Order: sequence, then structure tokens, then C-alpha cells
Amino acid sequence: KNDLAAMHANQPTSNLEWVTFASDGHRAFLETIKTPMRNAHGDLVGVLGIARDITEIKQQEEELRQSKNWYEAIFNNTGTATCIVNENNEIVIMNDMFEQLTGFDQTDLVNKTKWTDYVMSEDRNRMLQFHKERREAGKNPPKQYEFTLISKSGSQHNILINIDLIPGTSMSVASLLDITPRVQAQKELKQSQEKYQSLVENINDVIYELDDQWTISYISPTVEAVTGYQPEYYLGKHFMDVVMQEDQATVLQEHEKLLQTHAISPFIFRIKTKNKSLVWIRISARPV
Repeated sequence: KNDLAAMHANQPTSNLEWVTFASDGHRAFLETIKTPMRNAHGDLVGVLGIARDITEIKQQEEELRQSKNWYEAIFNNTGTATCIVNENNEIVIMNDMFEQLTGFDQTDLVNKTKWTDYVMSEDRNRMLQFHKERREAGKNPPKQYEFTLISKSGSQHNILINIDLIPGTSMSVASLLDITPRVQAQKELKQSQEKYQSLVENINDVIYELDDQWTISYISPTVEAVTGYQPEYYLGKHFMDVVMQEDQATVLQEHEKLLQTHAISPFIFRIKTKNKSLVWIRISARPV
């Protein structure tokens, strides 16, 4: 077939073809050059064929194609927003999750803008320094940290980023996880704790907390007005070390009842103050 093509073209033709050798049946991928041969009178007498075995090159190309397909499949199905940036801070490629997170698509970002344009100004200089150090010998910038990203709509996202250089290149691969719900929950928890602490520390009653070993883990500052001791004096002490020995059996009985019934049943006992006097304490407790 290729010989006839060379004859009809009346000039050398280059071809790629699989050939099976009759000697041992092995197959090889050959690059061939077929050149029409003519005698002194210009008559076509045959075709001269020169072949080069490029089987190994063909296999390498196939492996490269498979590797590219695997890479694209992994890159697009990591479950997190992922992108690759070059040393000039330009986004080279991004996956679908990155588009969903930022609201931008490939035409908006790739090779047209820098990732620094979508980072809160408070984080930008720090991240640029990391970007520079990542390409300097002997430097060890963090591979994981948090920053605030600004999406196309202008909304802010708290991001946990994992980033490192791609071996043998000056480009970085980064995966971005949106932790905005977690950060918001932490803020709300902190606000709730601050409100609770403010309430506890400004109430006239003494508030305390015991762990499962009856160790005092918290006691409010108002205890100083009652006993003369600062809260730190009680922290880490066993509750029974505070109660007068004569009242310990009653307190133990009341606590056991409390744990069984979960009912709030006030009871009283005596404690010794810093000036060695005794004061009667009435408490209402409940299991947490």
C-alpha cells in the first residue's frame, strides 16, 4: 500500500506503520521512507524502502498519553479546589472545584491574572513572601496555612491551603479547602464563651465546676469575697478538701443522690475561710 503510494506520488513518502516479522512473529513500529526507483530510461523499476524502528518512542508516547490522562483525572477529581501557579504568581491551570469556589472560570483567570488579586490585603504580603521563599535554597516556608479569599461575587472565604513546588519546576500546586463554616462556628463559640464567662464572673453567687474526679476545674472570682482566697487557690483541689470534715459524709451523700436523680436539690455545708473562720455554704448543683 505504501509502496504504491510512493509510486503514484512519484516522490519519496514517509510513513508510520506496524510490521510483524515472519522470523519470530514480533511486532515493531517503523518509520519508513519509500522512494520510487527508475532506470536510466526513466522507467519505474521498483521502490527503495528505508525503515527505522521507533517502537520504543511509540511506547514512550503512549505512556506519556496515559500519564497525562491519569494526571487530568486526579487533578479534576481531588475533591478540593486545586490550581497550579507559576513563579510570576499567574494561574496556569485550575480544576472545576476551583472554579466553583472562586466563581471564575478558565477564561477569567488562566494566564490573565495573578492569584494575589483575589487575596485579602491583610494576607497578601505574607503569602508573597512564602511564594518567594519557596523558590529560594535553604528556605522552608509553611506548606499549610490559612488566608482569606475574595470570590468573583466579592464574598469572603476562609481558606486552608496546602501548597508546594512541583519537583523539577518553578511552579507550585495548591489545594484550597473552604473552612468558612468552621471558622464561623469557632467565632460563635468564642462569643458564647465570652458571654458565659462575663455572666459567671459578674454574678454575686459563687459558680464552680468539678471534673469526674471531683477536682475543682473552675471557680468564679466571687469566691474571694466569701472565703478570702483567690480562685487559683482552689483550682486542682479535690472538692472534699474544701469541705469541713464533719460535713463530708453529708456532702458525699447529696452528690451521689444528685448523680442518680439529676434533680437539683440544694444542700449546705461549712468551709474554712482564709482568716480561719467558718462560713455556711448553700449550693445548688447539677451534672453537666
